[in-house]
Amino acid sequence: MSKTIILALLLAQIITLAFAASSVTCGTHPLLNKVQSSVNSLVATDTSGKAKTKSDALFKSFTNAKPSSKSAADLGVCSAYAGQNSCCDKNIVKLIDQAALQKAKPIQTKSTVFQKFTNIYAAQANKLCSKYITNGPVTADAILKNAALTSFQALKTSQATCKINFAKALTSFTRGALCTVCSGVDKVNDYVNAQGQLKVTQDSVNQFVSATDTAATCFANIFTGDAFKATINELNGKYISDATCASSVLTKIQTVFTNKIIQNSDGNGGKLCKGTTVFGNNAACESLLQGDANLESNNSRLLRSEDDEMFRLLDASAAPDAVVDPQGVSVYTTSSTDSSIDENGSNISTSFDNVSTTSSEIIKAALALISLLALAF
Repeated sequence: MSKTIILALLLAQIITLAFAASSVTCGTHPLLNKVQSSVNSLVATDTSGKAKTKSDALFKSFTNAKPSSKSAADLGVCSAYAGQNSCCDKNIVKLIDQAALQKAKPIQTKSTVFQKFTNIYAAQANKLCSKYITNGPVTADAILKNAALTSFQALKTSQATCKINFAKALTSFTRGALCTVCSGVDKVNDYVNAQGQLKVTQDSVNQFVSATDTAATCFANIFTGDAFKATINELNGKYISDATCASSVLTKIQTVFTNKIIQNSDGNGGKLCKGTTVFGNNAACESLLQGDANLESNNSRLLRSEDDEMFRLLDASAAPDAVVDPQGVSVYTTSSTDSSIDENGSNISTSFDNVSTTSSEIIKAALALISLLALAF
């Protein structure tokens, strides 16, 4: 091959790289700003600061990237967009996967309504029956660790599983939303409508709603029927020696938990976890298992006003930014990364160490240039 031809090829490669660097196609991807904002919000909890630095670098590379057809291996957890002219590479997908896991940590560290029930029982037992407490004072920690409380421990195990599954539903929903930035620029019109709303499949919305509904029902069932009364009586039998005083505690606890503590409903015919608020404020959904924020209050708010609570939930809910469409994308993407999610978040560990800020596309182009230069000289 003559040097003239090789140099021509080299020049063509340089021109191609220049075009890719100056192209605004990826930079104008309609979901870029929403996804980048969501990722940055999620990685902000990384105290090392590495995640935010890498996020900024990778999204800058994304903006300057040249869209190309990607394989399922290239797109990892976002492989639903394989074969499309995507602006994503392996590293930004790794960032997305870890960022989605970050969603679970603050949720799992918050007290659920079950944990609040344990705290409230201990407080009421000590307050109402201080003279009759055996092995007292009663503490929530002692109750949680008491293996002899068979009914209570059965509920504890059941609610832990439900809490973990709820967190996994949220991370899967978050991951699905973040992966939409990997949709091909050639498919944008299929996935975003004229109002800028994301089109999502009914199936993925159903998966999210079903998972969150199941968790809500699991927790609601704890505080209904004879099983709840039996659990309180089991606690009373362990910690309170006087039957009359124990009865007072039973009445008090049942009164506190009479209202519907957990319900995946906004009170207006819709769901708190509805699957169509993809990038907006999902605080009401995310705090669903925590119950009323004032549940442990010592004043009259303990017996909550349902109207006040409904206003709080509606205020915390964002308007839908997605619409169900048969031609839409799936916003429910599972990952093996979520296997680290535990009941209280202590085992959740995100790592951005294996996320490189060097684009694989740049590496390929550089290697091609090196090969051409070697042939030329």
